[in-house]
Amino acid sequence: MKGSILGSFLTKENLPRTIIVCLSALAIFSPYLFTRYGDASWPNFTDTGEIGDTIGGLTAPVIGLLNAILLYLTLRRQDEENSRTMNEIKKQDKRYHNDKAERDIEKQVSLIRDRVNQVSLFLRKINNNQGSATRKKEIYEGITALHMYVMLIRESNPLADRYSVRATSGAKFIEDISTLMFHASTALTINKASNLPLPVKLINYSYIKSQIYWVEKIYRNALTFKESHPQEIYSRFYIDDIIELGSYVNFIATLAPNTTSDE
Repeated sequence: MKGSILGSFLTKENLPRTIIVCLSALAIFSPYLFTRYGDASWPNFTDTGEIGDTIGGLTAPVIGLLNAILLYLTLRRQDEENSRTMNEIKKQDKRYHNDKAERDIEKQVSLIRDRVNQVSLFLRKINNNQGSATRKKEIYEGITALHMYVMLIRESNPLADRYSVRATSGAKFIEDISTLMFHASTALTINKASNLPLPVKLINYSYIKSQIYWVEKIYRNALTFKESHPQEIYSRFYIDDIIELGSYVNFIATLAPNTTSDE
């Protein structure tokens, strides 16, 4: 019990107060202690000059040492407070940047979804009916347009020579998927460079990749389609323009979050 009480006075929080109380008590009672002679019950102030010199000589080093201790404790307390403040500032700064990264990623993802909905494909289907050629128009939009394009240029497609892409539609289609890939690469770059937790990064990466799945498949199909079809056929599907999207596809492949321990 005594040990616990003494320990409470010597804790880091209470030690400065304990030292101040001891110094105050010494200052109050030292005149009485140093002015008593023998068994006298009352102080004798006849030789106070020598007593004062004695008290000053004895207490000055102690007080100086105690002042140094108090100064050290004060500086250490300030350093601890500064460290806590800096840590809190760093945490707030990290939360701010994480929130900003999430907002920026969500903005790019929203632009990706909007662009997917805007994709359109205007096809002309050539039907040979009893020796006469007729053209039938077919319009596809959104994810259906991307899926239809994949079907048209898949390897060994026997129907490729029966379709063509309208010129204005083909140019817009290339522009749409190019813009879509730009937003995807921007979002993935932000995601990889951010301080977001690794599980969040992996979720963001998987979701964004799912949004451009059909575009990447169009690119891969275009490579094999060009090799297996003559120019008069693959030129109708803007294959060379699609292959130029390979720079986006290759760049996006490098944006997977690092799964090492330093993340």
